[in-house]
Amino acid sequence: MEKVNGTITNFTNKCNRFFGNLPLREACQQREKERVCNMRKAALHNLGCKVNAYETESMRRILTEAGYEIVPFEEPADVYVINTCSVTNMADRKSRQMLHRARKRNPDSVVVAAGCYVQTSKEHAQADEAIDILIGNNRKHELAGLLERFFSEREKQRSRWREKTIVRGCFWWKTLQKKGFTRSLA
Repeated sequence: MEKVNGTITNFTNKCNRFFGNLPLREACQQREKERVCNMRKAALHNLGCKVNAYETESMRRILTEAGYEIVPFEEPADVYVINTCSVTNMADRKSRQMLHRARKRNPDSVVVAAGCYVQTSKEHAQADEAIDILIGNNRKHELAGLLERFFSEREKQRSRWREKTIVRGCFWWKTLQKKGFTRSLA
């Protein structure tokens, strides 16, 4: 490799430091594999009319551009998006069934209810424990941002819970040590 004002050599040295002296091509492939492995998986399901089908494809594109890997609805995923329908009572029932099926498939996943069911039965949807995020018809384009906000809030809550557990654990341990110490003196 020729040296052009030191830039190629500097770049190679930086890459070697970053990737641990692997050849650059292999290192980039390894990095790409790690990026793909760290992608969140999303599954989408459509209920209802052709407009819903089009909007589901639009949400699929939004999630793909945001870095999500799209998987079939039957596979485990980090996010399940159900584009619901509410034309009839039977459509409402099918929407609820799919939302609960998604929750059952992966209890740790994020279940998103989007579409007409959310618009027409907002109170029922808000009370449903299986649903994490509600998106009306007018906010479907915000799906990726809403998911990222949800994930960051959930991570903050988990870290707070960990802190509380550690603090409570420390207090419990100190209490246990004190009792054990006191009893051993008696």
